[in-house]
Amino acid sequence: MAKKNQTDKEDSGSEDQIAATCEAYGITEEHLMGSDSEDQIAAACEAYGITEEHLMGSACADGVVTLVTIGGSKVTWQHGMEVKPLTSIQITGINPANDHRKPITGGKR
Repeated sequence: MAKKNQTDKEDSGSEDQIAATCEAYGITEEHLMGSDSEDQIAAACEAYGITEEHLMGSACADGVVTLVTIGGSKVTWQHGMEVKPLTSIQITGINPANDHRKPITGGKR
């Protein structure tokens, strides 16, 4: 039992250190939670016509969103930027004209 209490004290101390560091550098909870970046990623997906199931990876840094699709396309987006929607091959990796052939990048049918 004594070790558990000691661990609890260490955890609360590290939380205090994190809070102090965040305050020193001007980092808010909003930065830590990333809710703004999730909204930007959703807006970028909507702009390019990418659904969540076809999104392989995403990142948001300094207001620039980078998306990678299952079809192998890597695109960047900023708020207010006009984009040309991706083709279904670029998004899914499956050519609808040659549906009888195997997928280009291993996407599921």
